[in-house]
Amino acid sequence: MQLRTVGFSTEKEAFVYFLGLMATKAIDLLLRDELTNQRMPKRVFMEKLERAFSIFRD
Repeated sequence: MQLRTVGFSTEKEAFVYFLGLMATKAIDLLLRDELTNQRMPKRVFMEKLERAFSIFRD
């Protein structure tokens, strides 16, 4: 997947930025489907990340 975000030099830079914003939709678009994240499938990782962000937002 080609990163198409203006202002970011790397995917890592974009990931850190969107992580700080707790923007799960943007993070979901950045992460590749075929890779695992934290030793779990992307879908499970995104569910857990959304739950964690939800706790911080409340």
